[in-house]
Amino acid sequence: MSGNKGIVAAFLALGAGAAFYLSRRKDMIDTAKDRVNTVTSSSNNPNVPGEDKGIKKRALETGANLLQGFAPVNSIHQHICGLHGYAHDIKRQVIAHHYCSHLNNDVCQCVIYDGDEKGARLIGIEYIISEKLYNNLPPEEQQLWHSHVHEVKGGLINCPYVPMIAEHEVMKDIVKTYGKTFHTWQVDRGDPLPLGVPQLMMAITDNSLIQNKDYFVNRDKKYNVSTDDLIKNRANLEGPKGGVHPNADPWEKGKIIEVHPVINGKVQATTTRDSDK
Repeated sequence: MSGNKGIVAAFLALGAGAAFYLSRRKDMIDTAKDRVNTVTSSSNNPNVPGEDKGIKKRALETGANLLQGFAPVNSIHQHICGLHGYAHDIKRQVIAHHYCSHLNNDVCQCVIYDGDEKGARLIGIEYIISEKLYNNLPPEEQQLWHSHVHEVKGGLINCPYVPMIAEHEVMKDIVKTYGKTFHTWQVDRGDPLPLGVPQLMMAITDNSLIQNKDYFVNRDKKYNVSTDDLIKNRANLEGPKGGVHPNADPWEKGKIIEVHPVINGKVQATTTRDSDK
């Protein structure tokens, strides 16, 4: 019976998604037109140094859009907005827009941008795996991953513009998973370009730790959602069957993991130490 309920819920979510698609079809058409009209538009980001792309480069982009295939990128089917904290300093936090595709039922891969508008900067990547795969990882590797339980149940993440009934089904899967995230561009400190080495990121596991107190207000207003409603809607969702693994979210246990560059020819990939607290 539970299997039948799941199928029914999936169809309801699909129906809600279809209705939503039709309501936004005009916006999608306009977006497609914008893509073709790249030659007459600019996606230059004012926060990034460099000259305007110019008519020649935009013409080449338009030609590539018409002639080339972008299968890996076109497989992206999910947008999740969330918040990441640095593994070595959880109080440094960045809004992260994930654009994700599933390789199979146990592995999802996401590219991360600092916004959802044209010209947004690519700032990182995240891999999301099932509890089954996570439990088979070596202990030292498990420390590089974070849980998603609080992000889901605490209303920190959402799927912009997706009806709640459909989003609920997405969150039902995510709440049981683990993520491994690296940010390559530290936009929070004002870096004009991707400087230094990638840094490991973690999930926020308590809303009281959120540094930007307007995060929920701004997010809710932009996407016309209610954090309180999201929390209530997800209250019945269950995390990993075995509970959150003790090796996940290492920063909670005072473990600091920071990535360093090559020094004097010696690779110092990751440094793990206990915090000074």
